[in-house]
Amino acid sequence: MNDRVETELQSFTDSLIGSDVTKMNYKAHARLFLKFLNQRKANIERAKRFVEDCKSRGLENITVATYIAAVKAYLRYKGFSDEDIKKIRSPPVIVKLKQALEEDDWEKFLAVPDNLRDKVIAYVLLYGRCRVGGLRSLRVKDFDKNKGTITVREKFGETHTRGINPKTVNLLSEYIEENNFKENDHLVKLGRR
Repeated sequence: MNDRVETELQSFTDSLIGSDVTKMNYKAHARLFLKFLNQRKANIERAKRFVEDCKSRGLENITVATYIAAVKAYLRYKGFSDEDIKKIRSPPVIVKLKQALEEDDWEKFLAVPDNLRDKVIAYVLLYGRCRVGGLRSLRVKDFDKNKGTITVREKFGETHTRGINPKTVNLLSEYIEENNFKENDHLVKLGRR
């Protein structure tokens, strides 16, 4: 693609509100749309043909829907009306509900980690009813061995104190002692997703 197109794509991306990953994906999907246009002017009919082209290539409906969301955002950026943009239909996305794990499945899951750190992660996620972001924010001071609780910081700064089972208490105690953690140290260091 030429510099003019890349400049326009960057301007489009800069106009978006969302995470850096979302912006990067929208930019990539808009680039695919512009490549499909092959230097022709964007319009609603061509956007519909792009959707049909994506479907004909055997892409999953969820992937096509993601592309369409980016194309709609790009067309909105180009000044198309919401009324016109609504004419571009996303294919139906069927969400398959996953089968809940049975107790023996959980036992197998908890038996997999072969080191203390990974065991702590598995037990805190399961028995602390903790999301990965909450796990990432946990510090030593958030663990109360005597009460058998952890205080988890969730999205938007909310805190929740949760009881944990004795096995998790013992694993956390052993892990903290083994690593000589201080009060403000993070319990587990995880990379960003």
